[in-house]
This record gives sequence, C-alpha cells and structure tokens, in this order.
Amino acid sequence: MKKIIYSLIALMVFSLALVSCSDDGDAAAPAGNPATIAAGTYTGTFTRENAGETTSAQGTITVTATDSIYTADIQFSSDEFSLNAKSVANIAYAGANGSTFVFNNDVATNALGSIFGGRIENKTLTTAFKFSQRDGRKMKTFNYTFTGSKTE
Repeated sequence: MKKIIYSLIALMVFSLALVSCSDDGDAAAPAGNPATIAAGTYTGTFTRENAGETTSAQGTITVTATDSIYTADIQFSSDEFSLNAKSVANIAYAGANGSTFVFNNDVATNALGSIFGGRIENKTLTTAFKFSQRDGRKMKTFNYTFTGSKTE
C-alpha cells in the first residue's frame, strides 16, 4: 500500500512540476539546447527511505548534454549509499526565462532501473526516484530524493 501511495505522491509532484501558474501568454521558448545550458555538477543531499527508516548522505548529480538535442545523461553518485548509476533523460525548458528545466525518463528499464524525473530552478536540482539495492543479504527498494546546487 505504501508503494502505491508513494507512487501517487511522486506522480503528483512531477505533474505539478510541469504545470505553469504564471501568466506568460504565448511567450516563446528560449533558444538553444536546454541540456547544454543545464549541464553541470549539482552537489547536495540524497535522502533515502525504506520501511519508515530515513537516512541522508552527501552526493552529486551530474547533467551532461548528449549529441541529441533535448536529452542529457544524468549521473547519480553517493559513496555512502553505494549509488553510482547513469541514465539518459529527456530535458526541456520549463518557462520562458531560460534557466528553469524539467527532466525525466519514464521507462523503468532504463540504465538506472527506475522511472525518475526532476526540476532545475535557480541552479538547484531536485529529483525523486526508487532504486533497488542490496542491503546485506536482502534486496530492498529505497525511495530516494535529492536536492543540490550547481557547483561552478
């Protein structure tokens, strides 16, 4: 039941991230590849939850533009959580200011092995995803969130 609730909450959060409340009218999308502009390393905190137990650890997410416009490689890294995974994601502008982006990969069989999505706004990246990892002799599915700032 918790998995269903967490999935619904994540779906709602990502749906709200794509909805604009501003009165842009018919503002034109910014020029250029959003993956190139959003590219960089974002350093921050991963929070991991499983069965009511929540832990946090430092980590990074690196966004790298690919050869294809509107796609980026997303690298998730945290030594403490033994997290080192990379997957391609769609990336797009979120608004006409040219500094806010949304990214996602809705294919559960991607290289990360999880559906994920996130937002970059004011050089701060937020994302959420589920990831199955070995914890001792058991495989556990953890709910991850990340918030981090772009390092220049």
